[in-house]
Amino acid sequence: MSRRRAGWWRAWLLAGLLLAVARPLAAAADLGTIYDDATLQAKAADYREVVQWNLDNVFLPQMSPAERRALAGLRLEFPLRGPTRSPFDFLAYAGPRVVLPLMSIKFLADISVAHAWLETNGYAAETVAEYLGMLKYQPATAGRPPDPRTALRIPADATDNPRVDQLSQQILNQALTFILLHELGHVVHAHPGYAPDVPRAAARENEAEADRFALEIMRRIGQPPTGIFFFFNAVAYFTPSRGDFASDDAHAAFMARDTHPIGAARIRAVAAFMRENAGDFAKLQTSVARATIAVRHIADQLEQIATFLADPGLQRLAAMRGRAATIEGLAPRRPGEVLAAPPRGTTGKTTTADSLAFHGVYDGKITDGTAELDVRFVLERSAARVTGRYSFGGGEGRLTGLVEGDGMTFAWRSGDGHGYGRLRLDASGGLAGSWGNGEEAAGGGTIVARRAQ
Repeated sequence: MSRRRAGWWRAWLLAGLLLAVARPLAAAADLGTIYDDATLQAKAADYREVVQWNLDNVFLPQMSPAERRALAGLRLEFPLRGPTRSPFDFLAYAGPRVVLPLMSIKFLADISVAHAWLETNGYAAETVAEYLGMLKYQPATAGRPPDPRTALRIPADATDNPRVDQLSQQILNQALTFILLHELGHVVHAHPGYAPDVPRAAARENEAEADRFALEIMRRIGQPPTGIFFFFNAVAYFTPSRGDFASDDAHAAFMARDTHPIGAARIRAVAAFMRENAGDFAKLQTSVARATIAVRHIADQLEQIATFLADPGLQRLAAMRGRAATIEGLAPRRPGEVLAAPPRGTTGKTTTADSLAFHGVYDGKITDGTAELDVRFVLERSAARVTGRYSFGGGEGRLTGLVEGDGMTFAWRSGDGHGYGRLRLDASGGLAGSWGNGEEAAGGGTIVARRAQ
């Protein structure tokens, strides 16, 4: 990456992410294999240059003499992967040195391109969260886990679109800005790390102090942190939360051990700093008033993430989605869709009339006795056999069925759940029926759907 490119990054200095995030409860697979060594090595020179240039020319000039003295002799290290082989594996050590793994930067870059391409083309961003949930909860069946751009069907030429290129660089650069400054905050304040003799409460306060240092330097720079929401959203879906534990006691025990969880209080503290200093973040913009409003809007978005992290019910729903997600189900979909519809004429492997029953895309409602949710079925029929996928917003499921007359008996499976059900054709050619859990075909709830494609 050229210095011109690095200078362009300086122009987009907004905000980044809270670093030193909590790791997943248990690695679903070796996430360090998402990228091979050659892919990471190909990016090494670019990443080193842009980070070092911005440290020397943008961040250090904004620091006080005491802060710069604390960073004397600093080494930036860019190993292929971090010690936990996680996508979010940034660290600071005594020495001083800061470790920015190439895998973690590449993962952020791909997530940024995915967000930018989906937004630019009018697709929903929920598939990014579902992908992160899939990495968190599902064991890999074979080979390496898919990288973000492959899993989310992002075209290889996505950044040829200037809007996608600009927005993705903005999101990535904001993340790297905050990440580096957060880790430098640990060095400046001489934090002792997370040794067993460091009280957990003290360690968490050190994280908060590093957060404040990063935000303060960015406030001095005077650029609105317009992209911070994207990364915090990713971190919230990837790291352990109350919904991952069977009881309040189990979650409390985890929180007592964990040194730096991403929780509602921590994110609200970041949001409060941004809201209180919105004018300073906006001071270099053409319209300071408009930019100040934008910064406060970002703080409001962060409050939404904090609400998620404070609500075990929402977290359990996210876990359900992550456990039930499939690569097929991550295909781009429009806002409001719970499952992407295949292109017309591609629903089946063989030529089939559009009016064939139990074949095609059906939209409707599904109940579980307590709530009614939107559901989409994508069905493929060959003779009397039906296979397909469905989603009601709680993750994707699969079904197989057998048609007899105007009815179909089916088996369903979603994540760890399974059961049976029956559907029949109604007078309009739509579907109506029931589903059950385990060995039952009823008792779980009802289904009503109409042909959409």
